[in-house]
Amino acid sequence: MMKVLVLLVLMHSYFLMGNTDLCPPDISSLRDEDIITNEDRLFCSPPGVLKNQDLKPEDLPDNGSVWRVGNRRWSDDWEKKYQDWVRENVREDFFQQINLATDCADAALAIRAIFSRIHHLPASFNGVSFSNFQKDYQKYGTVEKWDQKNWQESFKKDPRFRTALRDWMNGTGTVNISRDTYQIELIDKKEKTLSKCLAPGSVFLMEGHTEFLTIDSDSFFPFRISSSTMPAEVRPLSERIFDEFHLSPQKNGNPNLGWLGWNWVVNCSGTITKIPDQKMPYYSNEQNQKDFEKKLEELSIRGPNHYYQKALNLSPEEVKKRLVLEVEEMINKLDHEIKQREIMVKNGRIACEKLSITNATDCFISKSPPTYHLDSQGNLFYRASDDVFERFSECSYHDPNEPNAHPEEVCNNQVETMNYESFLRPLNQTLGSLYHTHSTPNRDRRLKERMIKLEFFVHQTGYDYDKFKLTLLDKFVEAGSKKISYYHLLQMDSLSPQPWDSEEMRWGSFNMKYLKWKFETNNVDLLKLYEGAKKNPEELEIIKKENPVFFKEMGVFEEYFREGK
Repeated sequence: MMKVLVLLVLMHSYFLMGNTDLCPPDISSLRDEDIITNEDRLFCSPPGVLKNQDLKPEDLPDNGSVWRVGNRRWSDDWEKKYQDWVRENVREDFFQQINLATDCADAALAIRAIFSRIHHLPASFNGVSFSNFQKDYQKYGTVEKWDQKNWQESFKKDPRFRTALRDWMNGTGTVNISRDTYQIELIDKKEKTLSKCLAPGSVFLMEGHTEFLTIDSDSFFPFRISSSTMPAEVRPLSERIFDEFHLSPQKNGNPNLGWLGWNWVVNCSGTITKIPDQKMPYYSNEQNQKDFEKKLEELSIRGPNHYYQKALNLSPEEVKKRLVLEVEEMINKLDHEIKQREIMVKNGRIACEKLSITNATDCFISKSPPTYHLDSQGNLFYRASDDVFERFSECSYHDPNEPNAHPEEVCNNQVETMNYESFLRPLNQTLGSLYHTHSTPNRDRRLKERMIKLEFFVHQTGYDYDKFKLTLLDKFVEAGSKKISYYHLLQMDSLSPQPWDSEEMRWGSFNMKYLKWKFETNNVDLLKLYEGAKKNPEELEIIKKENPVFFKEMGVFEEYFREGK
């Protein structure tokens, strides 16, 4: 009798430990769905019972899934490892190194998926439509155990993962990536400072664009916001410096935008599911609160670069030196981004010419409200109104009664070209694809933002503005038969994103007459002095030496408006 009681006690203890199988499982036929861990139970309701929780992914044979996870689940510790991995690995040339074509949402997804693959962690995208548990790709070869130190080689030798990743990227975009992410805490309420949840790998989602936080350890402003763009191709990541503006992005009432983390994946009694936003350990809805920006101001919470620089405790001289170097690096990156747009503009024209597309009516059926119209050239324009748009051309504010009002002809067609994807429907899939591939509305917005921030930095750092201006006046973009300086691109309110427009229109040639008028208006006295000194070479030479920036810009305008050019 005593032996029976002991046996019963032992069996009861075995069940309490969660091992419901008295015999060792046959791992050759075991699915990841048959493994339930303590982490699963923590987030599942009802929690279910533990099953096979001691089985590590390395112990399991290939069963046709994209990769095995065994008992491995996301946790605080794994999130920290993910942040460190992004910090150490994700540079501008990350996707060039592995020859992976991406657009903006693809880049954020791929980084998360690759880390998950390296470490056998569960991953799913577009809800649970795509996941590592899929067996759709079992006909492709795989590398069961990836090399964590040289994972690039594992990536190249694993066609199963690369094929699955390509399909996941095709099926997940900015419009639905919110199904896989949740809003993270930005304010550490206990310390009343910036939350540590904002870290490398955090997703930054805006209307129509996906970005993520990275680190450039060689910079005085190491925290960057990085992204790829349309169309999907192998390219370097675009980076911009993280500043306070990005702590409270304009969400336009959309609760899914802003700074986000990735929802974890768990197994609830054999059903693979994502942990709901509210159950994620770093979740906070503070970014949706109306007074969020005010709270940041009240607590004097700054961006991560501010805290990094403060921790360095550098002398004012060293700070200024580093800031100047940063400005020069920003100019180099601006040059790269403009050259990339040049390629986009030329490719767009070639594509349109091959399909005999010359205007918007060839590509779209208009569903636009009365405030929008297509002109005779097929260009779509809008009449600016405060309740719809935040930024207009300067001519939208023009008051003809002002004493310095510029001529009316300067303002002809001085209205912004609208990103009309939201209210125009492609005639067919081919033409719709052409627009999405070759149009540049988001790229143009980011380029303008980069240029504005660059000029702001120049003023902020005490960098020689004349030197900065001369540098940009010496750099040009080919706009058809014309050349437009980078400095004049900086001053333009808008560029045409439409692939069928001429290169002159794509680069904002319609702004140049106004910019010339503005230059002449701001330099009336100097122009009179110049005209008066034309007959006196010695006096003219003195004026030129004293005003190199003025004469450089005047020469750029003269070249642009020269007859026959």
